[in-house]
Amino acid sequence: MTFSGPAELDLRDMLEVLPREFTTEQAMEATGWDIKKVRQAIVMGLSQDRLMPRELSGTSYRVYENVAWRREWITKRWAA
Repeated sequence: MTFSGPAELDLRDMLEVLPREFTTEQAMEATGWDIKKVRQAIVMGLSQDRLMPRELSGTSYRVYENVAWRREWITKRWAA
């Protein structure tokens, strides 16, 4: 199943400006979007397995990891 629409475009735009790991607050600061738009893009990323959530121990904060970075790291040629 392929999704397309504003949330997909927002997710793409968001991942272009964010580091490998980010919080919702960092995403809001980097994009200038409101919380609803950021959450919608994050939900799209989670549903497509493009983001991986991780909770910070001892807090209620959640960090999201851009899975594309992990894929690139695993498949990167390390030897010369």
